[in-house]
Amino acid sequence: DSKYKVYIIDEVHMLSKDAWGALLKTLEEPPKHVIFILATTELHKVPETIISRCQRFAFHRASDAALEEVLKQVIKTEKIDLDPEAIQVIINRAEGSFRDSLTILGSVMSQDKKLTADGLRSLLGLPQASVLETTYQAIITGQADALIAGLRQVIESGGDVLVLVKALADRLSNQLINGREGAKQNVHLLEQLLLLLARGRQSSDPTALVVARLYDLAAANYQTNQPVPAVEQDPPAGGPTVTDLQKAEPMEEPK
Repeated sequence: DSKYKVYIIDEVHMLSKDAWGALLKTLEEPPKHVIFILATTELHKVPETIISRCQRFAFHRASDAALEEVLKQVIKTEKIDLDPEAIQVIINRAEGSFRDSLTILGSVMSQDKKLTADGLRSLLGLPQASVLETTYQAIITGQADALIAGLRQVIESGGDVLVLVKALADRLSNQLINGREGAKQNVHLLEQLLLLLARGRQSSDPTALVVARLYDLAAANYQTNQPVPAVEQDPPAGGPTVTDLQKAEPMEEPK
């Protein structure tokens, strides 16, 4: 048995003002056999009086290389047959978390010990690479009708269009962060997809919203650099739109 008792307070920034006061008294004169671990993802919400009495350890997202190394070790030990592309799917899905990457791998092991990237995407409910590529090409080349046809297939097969938008945004984000050729041309598209995600998660009908917005993005045809309407704010109900104002004839000045 350990001579210490360890208390872990997760998401400590959510404590109330009174709770902070009680905790501060304990931290000022802690029992010798007690260790407190305060975990938070929002350090700026923790009072300075608490921070000054603690040792600070900053944890960061795991790099793709670190996740790949750990996954390959487990794959080798457990004799799982996963191709490199499938490993990359797990890494992208884990978003820098060792725990999530191993959890996903564990779910794969319970299904089959030999999986391709497409098989793994099916298990995780992710869109296939071909669907992502078709959607992306339809948007940037202005093929609005082809985009709608593709989205219809996703919906009819039981897919989630919000998951499709998230996967496409992740793809563009990774390209930008890794400095891949042509990534900077998609910055505006990435911004619009992220805004669409945020709005879709709060919508009463996210499917209709995603379909309508992606159609607008395709119709704008990025290759011709036509402006794309922003999704942050809807026009006021009943009020004039920018288009209406632009079409209005100028008023004559009084003589």
